[in-house]
Amino acid sequence: MNMQIKSCPFCGGNASIWQKNFYNKTRKEWAWLVFVKCDMCRSTGKMFVADDEDEPSKNDWDTYECRQAVTAWNMRKEKIC
Repeated sequence: MNMQIKSCPFCGGNASIWQKNFYNKTRKEWAWLVFVKCDMCRSTGKMFVADDEDEPSKNDWDTYECRQAVTAWNMRKEKIC
């Protein structure tokens, strides 16, 4: 994925995209949570759900959910301190 992830609005640290596998009890299937997380203070952005067969890292992080997570992270206000 070639979208740039902005620095953390809270501490100014670098942020990166993350995934976490979980079992969706409602749909009775495995899925992925995709989100941006600060490497320093561990703040996280909005989480998006991807289907199990759409594992983000296998698609080089170029999925709809990954792009949405980065867009949501980048839309916040800039650090003010």
